Amino acid sequence: MYLLDTCTFLWALDDSADLSVKARSIIQEGIDIFLSQASLWEIAIKKSIGKLDLKEMTKELEQYCADAGIGILPIENRSFDTIQKLPVGRAD
Repeated sequence: MYLLDTCTFLWALDDSADLSVKARSIIQEGIDIFLSQASLWEIAIKKSIGKLDLKEMTKELEQYCADAGIGILPIENRSFDTIQKLPVGRAD
């Protein structure tokens, strides 16, 4: 199973040269590839505040995922418990 982060998803969407050959191959296979619903949420927020220039709307991104065989994982309440237990890094 592979979970794409937001940047990797956007690079795949744009067919960017920033996407590694290995990542491109895995995504093209379309087997056990997922994107978190949180990534779509992040994209929508960044578009709305002008930090991301992307013409596609969320529905089009969902269709891209469907066409590419990328599953969208929902945000589940139990995920919040896990997040709260993650170690806190210091940005010194």
